[in-house]
Amino acid sequence: MKLWQMCTGKPGVKSWDILIKKFNASGDLFDPQHPRYQVAASKALASLMSSPVALEVNTGGIARAYIREAYPTGDILTQWADAGKPILFASDCHNAEQLLFGYDIYKNYI
Repeated sequence: MKLWQMCTGKPGVKSWDILIKKFNASGDLFDPQHPRYQVAASKALASLMSSPVALEVNTGGIARAYIREAYPTGDILTQWADAGKPILFASDCHNAEQLLFGYDIYKNYI
C-alpha cells in the first residue's frame, strides 16, 4: 500500500511514545530496557504491524535537546523497516533551520 493510500479516511501515520520518552529522558520514571516495558512495546508494535499505517520517526526531541535519539528507538524502527512497513520522517521543527534535523541519521530507515 502506498503512503497516499493510507492517508485517506482513517489516520495513516502513527507516532510512538513521544511524551513518555521525553519526560523519562533521565530514566528516573522507569527503565525502558525493563522486560515489562519491552513486552508492552512489543505488543504495541505487533498490533500496529497489521494496520495500514506509516510509523513516524520524530527527531524533535533531539533538536530541542530533550533526548538523544528519535522517537521511536532504533530497535522498533528496525523491526518496522524489516517488515517492509512505511516510515515517515518528521522533524517536528518549530523553525526552518530544524526542518531536516536528524534526517541524515535516520534516512536509512525511510
